[in-house]
Amino acid sequence: GAMANLSAKTLLHKNELFQEFRGSLAENYIAQELVHSHYSLFYWTSEGTAKLDFIIEQDGFIYPIEVKSGNSTKKKSLKVYNDTYHPKLSIRSSPMNLKKNGNILNCPLYLIEKLQSLL
Repeated sequence: GAMANLSAKTLLHKNELFQEFRGSLAENYIAQELVHSHYSLFYWTSEGTAKLDFIIEQDGFIYPIEVKSGNSTKKKSLKVYNDTYHPKLSIRSSPMNLKKNGNILNCPLYLIEKLQSLL
């Protein structure tokens, strides 16, 4: 937002102009942070309509990552992946607080740079 001279409020809160692009902005931010942390990025799609934004590997384990720009916890694609492959841990990155629920770790968007130490 800084290079476009946009306030954080414009990007993070409901704003008609950016509502449509918030997901893309969040995914781009997470991709940049993961690459900066030396992860190779992959993605996954099911034979149906499920898709995951990123798949990463660390210490021999595969971690699916779903990026959410809002506070919705709907995780259909993450559920499809989990039911199919049973990963040790799945990651949802969203504006919500750091929290682990079963095998799903919600990693706040701002904390993704510390993901290596959280896994």
